[in-house]
Order: sequence, then C-alpha cells, then structure tokens
Amino acid sequence: MQETIGWWGLYGWLWLTAAVLSWAISPWLIRLAFKTGYLDRPGHRKIHEQPKALLGGLAVYLGFWVTIGVHLLGMALLVHWRPDWIPNHVRVHIDGVAYVGGRLWGLFGAGSLLVCVGLIDDRIALSARSKLVAQVAAALVLYGAGVGLSLFLPSDVLKLAATVLWVVVVTNAMNFLDNMDGLCSGIGAIAAALFGVVGALQGQYFIALLAFPLSGAMAGFLPFNLAPARAFLGDTGSLFIGVMLAALAMLETFYQAGSATVLPVVAPLIILAVPLHDMAATIWVRIRLGRPVYKGDTNHISHRLVRLGLTRRQAVGLICCLSGTLGLGAAAMVGASTTAVWLILLQTLILLSILFLMQLWGHRANDELERYSQPETAARAGDEENAS
Repeated sequence: MQETIGWWGLYGWLWLTAAVLSWAISPWLIRLAFKTGYLDRPGHRKIHEQPKALLGGLAVYLGFWVTIGVHLLGMALLVHWRPDWIPNHVRVHIDGVAYVGGRLWGLFGAGSLLVCVGLIDDRIALSARSKLVAQVAAALVLYGAGVGLSLFLPSDVLKLAATVLWVVVVTNAMNFLDNMDGLCSGIGAIAAALFGVVGALQGQYFIALLAFPLSGAMAGFLPFNLAPARAFLGDTGSLFIGVMLAALAMLETFYQAGSATVLPVVAPLIILAVPLHDMAATIWVRIRLGRPVYKGDTNHISHRLVRLGLTRRQAVGLICCLSGTLGLGAAAMVGASTTAVWLILLQTLILLSILFLMQLWGHRANDELERYSQPETAARAGDEENAS
C-alpha cells in the first residue's frame, strides 16, 4: 500500500512540475512570438480577429523535457551515491534508468525533429509532402531506438511498416485536431494521463513516468490556449504531441500473458478514438467534396458542434469529456474479463455513433445555413412563408 502511494505521489509531482514549468514559460514565449513574427494572423477560414502567438508548442516541449531531464540527472546522481533515504520500492528501479536510456534518446530525437519541422512550417508553411517525410523519419528514429509496434507480426519488415503507419496516422490526427482553441492540448493532456494510468496500474513505471509529465506540460499551457486563446500550439506543438502519444502507445503493453482475451490491444485506439475519428470523418468529407485532404476547412467535429448552437468552449469541453469517458473505458479493459471487455467495446461504439450523428446534424445545419444565405434561395423561402 505504501509503495503504491509512493509511486502515485511521484507521478503527481512530475505532472505538477511539468504543468508549472509550461505555465511559467508560456507568457515569455508569447512575447517572443510577437517579437519574432511567429504569429497566426487573421484571414480566410480563421475566426480570430487579432494575431495569435504560435510558440505554444515550445511551452509543452520545454515543460516536458526540462522536467524529464532534471529528474534524470537526479536519478543519475542517485545511481552513483545511493543515499539511505531513498524508499526501497524506488531503489530497486534506479538501475533501470540506464536500460531505458536508448528509448529515451529515441523519444527525444523524434520529438525534437518534429518540433524543428513545426517551427519551420509555422513560419514559411511547408508542403504536406515535406511534413509527411519528416513524420516518417521520426517513426524511423523511434523504431531504431527500440520503440515500435509488434502486434504479433511475423517479420521485422511488417513491424517497421506498422510502426511508420501508426506514427504518421496518430501525428496527423493530433495535427488535424488542432482546429479550435484548447482542443488539441486538452485531448492530448487527457490521452497522456490515461496512458499514464494504464502504465501505473500495470506496474509499467517507465511509461507512467513519461506520460504524466507530458500530460502536465499540456495542462500547464491550456489556460493560455482556451478560447479566447492568447497562444496557439502551432504545428510545433501538435506534431510533437502526436508523435509522443504514438510513442507512448507503442511503449505500453496492453496485453499480459494469461489475460482472458487479447482484445485490450485495441485500448490505444479507444484512448485516441476522438482524434482518429475526427481525422477519418474530415478526410471523408473532403474527398466527397472533391477537395485536397491536406487543405484545412471547417468540417471538423468541433466546428459542427458550434453549428448546432454550442459555444467554442462548450464544444471543446464536450469533446474532451467524451474522450475522457472513452479513455477510462479503455483503461478498464486491461486485465478485465472477456465479457467486460466486450461491454466496453459496445460502449465505445455507442458513443462514437452518437458523435457521428452529431457531426451529421452539424453538416446538415451548415447546408441549411448556406442555402438560406444565398439571396435567391432566401427570397424564395420568404415568398413561400408569405404564401402560407
């Protein structure tokens, strides 16, 4: 019992440290963005009327890695000195720091690569192909560091292909989700916390010790990102969050030997169901309308909820609540009975179906708005009302 409390205390400390760091440096980064021109200026398809700082992603990046770096330095000193005041349940894991060092460098390399690409893109707007190449490169960095998908696949080639596909899909899903104030950072904070909870419950301490400060770094930036936002994540932040969540999902083990069913392997898909669903639905709409899939628009879940009458904050809050509900179900899948797992999958299907229907209603509401906003159509509608 004491050991469990000790670990959760450490997770809470790391979350809080990253949150405070991210929160503390955000105002400085906002000022830096205005001085250097890293701004999202008002224009077509944008609802803000004043320029917004685009360096919010750096607050998340620095809040996370400074927290990890400082505590890793502390762990290195503990390995050397091994003071008596360190609890035994922590002492036995100190030597494991060196073992996971290669994976940590892989996470740092992949995340830093996409942060650099995001900084360039936020300034000069890179092509979709260039960003895709960078995402593939980040996936290769992760795989080379031992962070990849296995999925019971028989060959290394298939494992590599699955890893690249997963990283590209999740990274783009989070990038797509960055379409309304507070949405990407809010969903990201929830997803990272849920990965941390799953890791903690299964004794996968390395995962939890990464996931909670990542969640905290996003939560610390969130007050500056909620509507009306003072700063945006930019591609710098959304790409970094995406690749880190993809890596956490690959690092974590959701199926344990002797479990009643292998179905918990879909838990990461449920934790990330909202961004994955939003990306799939948005791409489908763009293809149906004959538009390039990489061109931004206002057909995301959040936009459609606003068309139904919600405020931007309400839409973001509703989507975050839905994501959290789905994610808690996914966390409960690990180690559950087969019946319980199927019930959780049914709950997931029902909630996603409700979300799909809300999107459909939002799309129809937009169609009606566009139809009645045309002069000829509006005039005909008025004539019909007068005639009746």
